[in-house]
Amino acid sequence: MMVGSSPFCLNCYSQYKQLQHMDFAQNLAMLNIANQDFADVLGMPHLAKPVQIPPAPFHYNYNQSVTITDSTVGSVNLGTAKDIQVAIKTMEQNGEPGLGEALSGLLKAVVAAPDATSAQKNELLEQIEALTQQVNAKPEERKAGIIKPMFAALKEGAAAISGVAGAWTAVEPLLAGHLQLS
Repeated sequence: MMVGSSPFCLNCYSQYKQLQHMDFAQNLAMLNIANQDFADVLGMPHLAKPVQIPPAPFHYNYNQSVTITDSTVGSVNLGTAKDIQVAIKTMEQNGEPGLGEALSGLLKAVVAAPDATSAQKNELLEQIEALTQQVNAKPEERKAGIIKPMFAALKEGAAAISGVAGAWTAVEPLLAGHLQLS
């Protein structure tokens, strides 16, 4: 990411956006106070509604190491895992709690799989993230030409890792049904 002519990593850029939002929120609060003062001085009712201050952006932590039994296995992109968790929350809010729970179990199984390399975990996480985006898309906006090969690749990758295979068997029929795969 570039801010002006300075390159920022994703983590720093996220922090930068949070700081920008804090300044923006403070300016909106001051505008609301000025509007209230103006109405009080003139003795008139509010001529404008108070400006709603939007919620702060969520800060993500990217590329952290996962430690398992006192040894670092490797770097897993937890930013992708966080994006999947956000997509799962969206599913649950849209009336798909069973699918959300199953995908959450798959996510945990991938991150904790002791017999998978960091590269395998990251590849599976990226595939899960892409599929969750398609799950949350409107049915008419889904891309079947992308979903089917991605689904097959995820199925093959999950089957290759013993700790993930069980979680995949719970998710597979729910995903296939939701995405209308035959």
